[in-house]
Amino acid sequence: MKKRTFWGIVVGIALILVMAMLIPVLQPYTWGGSGELALTITSDRTNLTLKGEISATYTLTNVGKTKMRVLEPQNFFLVSVRNANGTSLEYTGPVPAPPAHGPTDADLFVLEPGKSRSWDDKVMGRDWAFEQNKTYKMVAYYNSKDIEGSMTLPYWKGTLTSNEILFTVLP
Repeated sequence: MKKRTFWGIVVGIALILVMAMLIPVLQPYTWGGSGELALTITSDRTNLTLKGEISATYTLTNVGKTKMRVLEPQNFFLVSVRNANGTSLEYTGPVPAPPAHGPTDADLFVLEPGKSRSWDDKVMGRDWAFEQNKTYKMVAYYNSKDIEGSMTLPYWKGTLTSNEILFTVLP
C-alpha cells in the first residue's frame, strides 16, 4: 500500500472518530429548529357566571419524532373569546406588565417526543364583556416567532392555535 493512501485512511478514520465524539456535544444545539408541536385547551366546566371563573389548562405536546427546545410559554399564551357569530369579545380585565427584559436560555425547556407540558390559568367572568344566557368559544394561541430576547440556543419558532372550547354564561 502506498504511504499516501495509508495516511489518507488513518486521517479519515481519525475524522470519523472525532465526529462521533462531537455528536453528543453538538446535538443539544440542534434541538428546536424544526419539529411538530400541538396546543390544546381544556376547561373544568362549561358554564360561567359573570362573577365566576373557569379554570383553563393549556397543553403543549411534542407530536414529532425528535426532541425540541421550546420557549416557556407562560408569557406568550393569548386567549381569544368569540361569540356565536365569530366576533371577538372585548377583554376588559387587567393587562399584565411585560417582563423587564426578554427571555433568556433559562426560559427554554426540552420537550421529548410524545411528551407534554401544561399550564393553568383562570378566565374570569368580570374580565370580559360577557352577556348572560349566551354561548362563547374560547381558543388559545401560542406564538414564539418574533420574540426578542437574549437566547443563544436554537428553539422552536412558530405559531399554534388550539382547539376551541364552548361555555355558556349563566345568570
